[in-house]
Amino acid sequence: MPELPEVEAIAVFLAERTVGARVARLDLASIAALKTVAPPLSSLEGRLVTAVRRRGKFLVLETHDHDDGDSSVSLVVHF
Repeated sequence: MPELPEVEAIAVFLAERTVGARVARLDLASIAALKTVAPPLSSLEGRLVTAVRRRGKFLVLETHDHDDGDSSVSLVVHF
């Protein structure tokens, strides 16, 4: 399991490469990793990545759909 400095480094790495891009596709590698299904993972497709943040050992990928008002959806990943 990564420690906090590694998780922070991953957050910075992803933020530099994804903020401003749209999510083209999202694949789930393992169903055991999925904790909620509402909204479904497919709801992230086409959304604009607005931020990548670290919350403890969690990564939060924040997205926004400019065509849908102030609607935001986040993907939370734990290592």
